[in-house]
Amino acid sequence: MFKKAAQRVDKVDTVVGPGTEFEGSIKATGIVRIDGKLKGSIETTGDIIIGDQGEVTADVDASNITIAGKIRGNISVKDKTTILQKGVVEGDIDTKSIVIEEGATFKGKCVMGEERKHSSNNQNNQNNKGGKSKAS
Repeated sequence: MFKKAAQRVDKVDTVVGPGTEFEGSIKATGIVRIDGKLKGSIETTGDIIIGDQGEVTADVDASNITIAGKIRGNISVKDKTTILQKGVVEGDIDTKSIVIEEGATFKGKCVMGEERKHSSNNQNNQNNKGGKSKAS
């Protein structure tokens, strides 16, 4: 179990390390790990890992996401969203499956399973509804 996680960390392609602050957009094809502060957006065909010291203010799009730190923004995930014990999420989640550990914080809405709209389909689904949207 621990060995598998260690192998995965070795394959991280993009890192915002501890003590680093980044503002802008990240577009990647591999694993993105955030241990510092990021403000903007993240889009990857791989996974996103937000470490326990990570603070993200962004909309994100990925295959999977694991959150041990804090994220404020909407999350669109193709497969699995995991919010670990000390993880904090403030925003809506669109995912195939979700795991929320005891002690984690989630403030938002979650759409999952077959009825969800992964980001690449969001625009098409909205157009099929005649452009109607919820009033705030």
